[in-house]
Amino acid sequence: MKIVVAGLGKTGTTALFFTLKQAMPADTHCLFEPRGYRAPPVPAGHVLVKDLFGVDKTLDVASFQSFDRKIVLTRDSRDTLVSRVLYDIYNEPTVCADRAQVEAFVGILLAKESDPSSTPLRDIIRVFDSMSRRQILPRATGDAGVALDFQRRHPDFVPCRYENFVRGDFRTIESYLGFALGPGPAPVPVELRRVARTKGSGDWRNWLTQGDVDFFRPFFTPYLTQNGYADDWTLPDQPRILPEHGSAYVRRLADERRRLTPVS
Repeated sequence: MKIVVAGLGKTGTTALFFTLKQAMPADTHCLFEPRGYRAPPVPAGHVLVKDLFGVDKTLDVASFQSFDRKIVLTRDSRDTLVSRVLYDIYNEPTVCADRAQVEAFVGILLAKESDPSSTPLRDIIRVFDSMSRRQILPRATGDAGVALDFQRRHPDFVPCRYENFVRGDFRTIESYLGFALGPGPAPVPVELRRVARTKGSGDWRNWLTQGDVDFFRPFFTPYLTQNGYADDWTLPDQPRILPEHGSAYVRRLADERRRLTPVS
């Protein structure tokens, strides 16, 4: 069997890849983000591929034409947005090497944690984008449209929800694949565990302000509607952000990047 898992970044593709790998035969030919499939010199009986697409990520979808099973992971784009804002510092080794820049970014996160309603998420994005090579805002506003277009152009990719997967509800995936997973998501290798943050859903309500809602809603609503997410943008009266899901998480990512990629 040949299986491909595709999705936007921060939609659980890594976790699903390793869960499938655990359930498939030991001789499965596994490829992690190759940006398309090229058959190995020696034909493989079983193949598993995990790939990403997005505004800044091209994917050779046609190369998966012969695959038996094709999955596209969906996730509430508001949660994807928050995860991206907090994770993307890992992709900026020069920023991570500059402790003053890291602390400037962490400082606005600490202010957000102290009073979530006082700091729009877009202000946090602006601070990050002023430091980085790969700006978040154009990708954040564009990726939902890219994902929607992907689903419409490639109906042979079966949508599976991130939210169900992280809860250990594999019924949709198992029914489509024809074999059992579980009992829960497989462990991710140590070197990739930094990707995980809350492993949940709905935390976006603590991060967005009403101004953020007004700004992002037109970009995200078509994708949310297509994938059955409620058009409910209600924010809590008393939002709460845990440091381990915000400032401490970012510091940990920056520290890890400095250790792995020293910048002279």
